[in-house]
Amino acid sequence: MKNVSIRRIQQESLTQTKFHFIYHTKSYYDVEIKGTSFNLVLKHYEKEITKEYDDVLFGEWLEVPELLGIYVNDSWAGFIEGSIEMWNNRYRITNLLVFDEFKGQNLGTRLIREMITLAKSKGVRMIVLEVLSSNANAIQLYQKNGFEIIGFDLYAYSNSDIKNNEFRIDMGMRLEEENG
Repeated sequence: MKNVSIRRIQQESLTQTKFHFIYHTKSYYDVEIKGTSFNLVLKHYEKEITKEYDDVLFGEWLEVPELLGIYVNDSWAGFIEGSIEMWNNRYRITNLLVFDEFKGQNLGTRLIREMITLAKSKGVRMIVLEVLSSNANAIQLYQKNGFEIIGFDLYAYSNSDIKNNEFRIDMGMRLEEENG
């Protein structure tokens, strides 16, 4: 039987640590533009493709970064990182990674749910995140956990984002209703 636990990881231990993210995808979201209307459409690649990118933990731009690690039988299996955004009272999830050997065990869902609980404890009005349009599995994971698409940026990373099927999709979850 597996013993799964989630623990807070102290910033001092991993500040500016680089991680290499790899995901495999058979699908992507494309955008159809007609005048001032936009429609996101799930499309499929001819064969599964692999996407990779690097990022750092506890980036300098984060106001109050927090990192939760998930462990299976005391082995580090992945993490989720987030930070409150004081200026608009939102909590931003900045990184989520389950290491390959631990995928398929619902660990991503457990991390997301724990981060939602943490964000709620901060009294924020919303949780937000960004995801690449080519990472259909991640988008479906976030939707399964209550997030909805709240916007997108077709040129956030380069002028070829649409052509590369890698534009930014913003997702969010409202935690409280605003008055007025």
